Amino acid sequence: MNNQHNDPHTEWVDLTPELAIQWLGKNIKNRNRRTGRVNSYAQDITDKLWLQAGDPIRFDWNGVMFDGQHRCQAVIRSGRTIRVLVIRGLDPAVRDVIDSGIARTMSDRLRQRGLEQGGPRAQLARLVYLYETGRHHPNNDHKAVAMTPASQLRMTAREDIEAALEIASGLYKKCRPQRLLPLPLGAFAFCYWLLSSRDDDEAFKFLGDFALIASSRPIECEMTQQICQAILRRLNIDAMKKSVKGSGGTLMLLAKIAYVVRGWNHFRDEQPVTMIRMNTDVNGFYTCPDPV
Repeated sequence: MNNQHNDPHTEWVDLTPELAIQWLGKNIKNRNRRTGRVNSYAQDITDKLWLQAGDPIRFDWNGVMFDGQHRCQAVIRSGRTIRVLVIRGLDPAVRDVIDSGIARTMSDRLRQRGLEQGGPRAQLARLVYLYETGRHHPNNDHKAVAMTPASQLRMTAREDIEAALEIASGLYKKCRPQRLLPLPLGAFAFCYWLLSSRDDDEAFKFLGDFALIASSRPIECEMTQQICQAILRRLNIDAMKKSVKGSGGTLMLLAKIAYVVRGWNHFRDEQPVTMIRMNTDVNGFYTCPDPV
């Protein structure tokens, strides 16, 4: 430690929008701002979900703020005041080692609460959030969507999400082995959540048959079998060729969901098909149809 400087000191401060503006003037050579993170923090503050977790806003011994810009931006955007812990007088070299620990995933947080199926539950909650905020089309900028732990935990606690995961888990087990179903459980549960909003009984039957057909087991309705086989054919083609623009992560998952929704619409309209065809926008992205 450099003996020319005193030990760092801490204090609790009421961070007002006016003070946040001042501190951002001392935010020098920090990482790029993540707009989605600022928006989600601001929403938590507005919704009174913001908690004093003890994560400090850090200043070095030259008065430079090198940790806290997103919180300051969120306070300005929300127009609210929050209580924050501040550490001043840190060695500037500290900026090279902060945020280097292993981040807790939402699955970790749900497991800490004693909830099973943390991964699928977190994925379902995020997909519902994207849908309800109009960001479920593959051409949206999903990197700008950042759910905070507080907002995602609130989503996972919703009764409709809990019910959708429970029912979809039972349907998912109809596919044996489950690796033959080219949708993760969280996305499959989202399909049930979405389609059951149109017709609960029909969604249960359609997705149950879809799981059976994925494991090459017969069903009674020839039309449903043909449609489900068309969905699986399209999913498997894109899985092999990686032909979906931006294939990977959320984009690929939303494209897969779009195939299921398109197949559902054919099922509801009693239109047997051998191939699921999707419309694309001017940028070449698939557009997700609304379920009928």
